[in-house]
Amino acid sequence: MRVVRRIALVFVALLVGLWATARVLIAGLPNEALGTFAEVSGERVHFVDEGQGSPILMIHGASGNLGDMELRLAPALRAAGHRVITIDRPGLGLSSRNDPGLQEIAAQADLVVALMDELGVDAPTVVGHSLGGAVSLAMAVHHPDRVGGLVDLSGVSHAWNGDVWWPYALAGMPVVGWYFCNALMPVVGLALYDASVDSTFTPEPAIADYSDLTQTKMVMRPQTFCNNAADVRALNDGVAGLNAGYADLTEAFDVVFGTEDYVSPDLHAAGLDRDAPGAQITLIEGAGHMIHHTQFDIVRDIILAAAATNNTE
Repeated sequence: MRVVRRIALVFVALLVGLWATARVLIAGLPNEALGTFAEVSGERVHFVDEGQGSPILMIHGASGNLGDMELRLAPALRAAGHRVITIDRPGLGLSSRNDPGLQEIAAQADLVVALMDELGVDAPTVVGHSLGGAVSLAMAVHHPDRVGGLVDLSGVSHAWNGDVWWPYALAGMPVVGWYFCNALMPVVGLALYDASVDSTFTPEPAIADYSDLTQTKMVMRPQTFCNNAADVRALNDGVAGLNAGYADLTEAFDVVFGTEDYVSPDLHAAGLDRDAPGAQITLIEGAGHMIHHTQFDIVRDIILAAAATNNTE
């Protein structure tokens, strides 16, 4: 019994130690607002709305925030003569998630449209990256009159075979998931964060100091990580629900992928090429997932060309 008691005490001390360490690390995570806030559909949405000209709305991917788009691409589009709006998706960055149903891409698309109403924007050119690409496709399917142009960058569009990354699955478990998000993930996740960034950019080199420049370590905050994990767990069913609507996407829109993207272009780009009559596919040889950074000139020019044909604003 003494041995069992000692083991239990050591285990409890380990849990308490992890908890205390996580509290210190969480307190040091970035928390700077780059933009302003609007109360929309019961949520507090963080966004940047700057520039003059025809509007472009940009939606970041999983684990990110609007700082990813504001690093280089959004300023360049403003300099080219556009009003550019970047947003923190609900539950990520500094945007709230009071409604747990916002893990669904269709619900996120609805919230983006509600924000557009708040800002007086009718039908911007919508640019989405990765999971943000899935949200942009949901906007095009469910709110076609509110999308004046579409650029899908490395976006998820079709269901895939296989499980989600194990930390995302674990985060959804009762009790255990709560402790994982609140204690273990801030400690282990931050220790491995730079390696994770490198893998996101692979096979291309990551931007130096990317996580500091974009504040993407925000995702290691407990509730933000749980929200991000819920988004990814819901994504497969979410995009499967869009597939029947792709046949209605007859207006030309851009789908841009790197040939070496771990989000498989053979599934998503090829799927849209097959299912969406308006899809115009651009494959960038040798590029990975973060093409809006590593293939900046190509991506910027594709977005500007799409915005130039948007006559709805």
